[in-house]
Amino acid sequence: MSVPIPEPGGNSIALTNSMALAGLIGCYMFGVWLRSFVFPVDSNMAVWRQLLAAIPVGFITMGLYAKSALPPLLQSADMSSDAAISIGYAIVLGMLSRETLDKMLRSTTPPNLPGGH
Repeated sequence: MSVPIPEPGGNSIALTNSMALAGLIGCYMFGVWLRSFVFPVDSNMAVWRQLLAAIPVGFITMGLYAKSALPPLLQSADMSSDAAISIGYAIVLGMLSRETLDKMLRSTTPPNLPGGH
């Protein structure tokens, strides 16, 4: 039986959860970046544009993921394996969203018109 870790008091809870969420968003962004180099696709879209588009998507995706992943993680007796799984999920979700981000950016970018218009 696992013994729950006592929750920190005051602002420490908000700080701990914010740091964990920032870590998950960082892992998500790493997944978006990693996908561009591990499995490149035929795309002229700059990686920095995809990373910028991944910021709001990362907040939504990792915010929802953190609501379900952080409470059991903080109460676990062996946080190392659970943390590794959570980090892996965040990176994989970032890698999977790369094509979606590319499509979103293409739909908002006007095509190059002949004649420089």
